[in-house]
Amino acid sequence: MKLKDLLDLNDIIYSDGVSPKHQKKMDMPTELISSDMKVPITPFPENSSKETRNELEWLSTYNNGILDETYVKEGDSISKVFKKYCEENNLKYNKEYYEKIIEESSKTILSLKYYYNRPRPKQLADYYGIEEFKDIELSSMKTPSYPSGHSTQGHLVAELLGREYPGHYGNLKKLADFISKSRLMARAHYPSDCIFGEEVAQHILGKVIQKINEEKLTEVEWKIVIRKGKKIRKAICQPGYKFNPKKKKCVFIPGSEKMKQARSAKKGAKKRAVKMSKILKKRAKSMKKRKNFKVKKWV
Repeated sequence: MKLKDLLDLNDIIYSDGVSPKHQKKMDMPTELISSDMKVPITPFPENSSKETRNELEWLSTYNNGILDETYVKEGDSISKVFKKYCEENNLKYNKEYYEKIIEESSKTILSLKYYYNRPRPKQLADYYGIEEFKDIELSSMKTPSYPSGHSTQGHLVAELLGREYPGHYGNLKKLADFISKSRLMARAHYPSDCIFGEEVAQHILGKVIQKINEEKLTEVEWKIVIRKGKKIRKAICQPGYKFNPKKKKCVFIPGSEKMKQARSAKKGAKKRAVKMSKILKKRAKSMKKRKNFKVKKWV
């Protein structure tokens, strides 16, 4: 192969642009995943590399070169795979939550896919002239190859469900591996796509947990207190947070406001101490008059 051919091969990408549908997903706000997502740059093997050629040859002979369409279709719907397992094991599966997690995770996945813009295996197999290379066309294959979205989302859901049901963690991870393998069976991804997808899942998982912790800090605890003989509900927030009546939740207090609140609390404590001192002195004088004995001076 000539140097010119190698350069041309490395210039092959999946697409010259981003579809409006995918751009919309990349721009969408997220509710369940913290927005400050950062995934370390992990380049895929070059198109002209020996690793890529080996991956293509491995894919062409995977499962003895037989395409199992049933296996592929069973792993295509991530939510259905885990829902079925939960039903079979009498576990609660929050379908709405996990489908939203899958939807929101596509923001990061698509951003990475179009950043790397790796061509699908079939594109390079054609270039390499691997005639025996066949794949299964799926609607979920209309994006760049790297990372594998199914591998990412499968391992993400497995990790989250594993936190709910630690005793099922091993089986849930096996289901995630099955989902990844179903994409290899379809020849939709290189093995390196699936490996990177599992790494991305860990980064997204961290941001899901971060969001959960943030939500806990904004939760309001209501306490019944008595003021002027009446029972009222008082909002209790975590340290560093205060109740916002409009948002009906606790919000973070910026540094300057926290200092102002601390000074106000200190001033209030001092006032209460002075007031209590006066009350105690008054009581002491009253007791002295009634019982006619010495009382220590209150400070």
